[in-house]
Amino acid sequence: MDWTKNEIELIVADYFDMLTAELRGTDYNKTAHRNALLQKLPGRGAPAVEFKHCNISAILEQNGLPYIDGYKPRANYQRSLSDSIISFLRREMKLLGTATILESSPVTRDPEADSASIESIEVTPPTSLTSPRKSERDSRQRLIDWIRLGTERTALGEQGERFVIGLERRFLQTKDRPKLAEQIQWTSSVAGDGAGFDILSFTPDGKEKLIEVKTTNANRNTPFYVTANEIDCSRTNRDSYWLYRLFSFAGSPRLYRLCGALDETTSLEPIVFRGRPA
Repeated sequence: MDWTKNEIELIVADYFDMLTAELRGTDYNKTAHRNALLQKLPGRGAPAVEFKHCNISAILEQNGLPYIDGYKPRANYQRSLSDSIISFLRREMKLLGTATILESSPVTRDPEADSASIESIEVTPPTSLTSPRKSERDSRQRLIDWIRLGTERTALGEQGERFVIGLERRFLQTKDRPKLAEQIQWTSSVAGDGAGFDILSFTPDGKEKLIEVKTTNANRNTPFYVTANEIDCSRTNRDSYWLYRLFSFAGSPRLYRLCGALDETTSLEPIVFRGRPA
């Protein structure tokens, strides 16, 4: 039985309640949310609600938007469901805007003082992420991407860079390279974004590492933005260029790393072009 407009609106609103809590790093109870929602959805069972949550995650992922990490995307949904959810979100832009802004909002507890190490927070990079289906790309552009453009170089971005500097210093210190740890430079803070990377660090044997940091409060599958300058820098310095992707930053920061040219280590999709009269 197809879900009604009212049912979709109820479950999407509840989903975004949980999503905003997750992006804030606030604990919430999925079971309690589901049970409360079931009271408003007579005739629907827990498995149907769980499955629909995963469908919502898939639709958000397809649109390059944050989604709940605990509800893995399941893309076998009807086009009508996607259309209904996108239509609802267009009418309720506050829900979507709040979640999107929280994805890149600074955290109140700066993790810089934590004793985290690269080894303790690093995970394997995600693989085979789904890119937006051609039929849905226009929908994504009409939703919220314009809010996200340029947000990663914000207070959250600076917090992430400061956090990575701490990681790099502790790493070199554990390798008995305190002098190299002292030579780490916060390049973007001193020279701005023009260098094409954020941090100059080193390997234990003294080789330079050019580190570009991308930080989000969302999960590790969340896409990030790169500039043409960053791509060019990574191509020129492919052996020493590193992308550090920090995620779940507001809760329990995690990290994956990619080394090499960005157009070889990531799947790039053109989003914005600079134009002038022809």
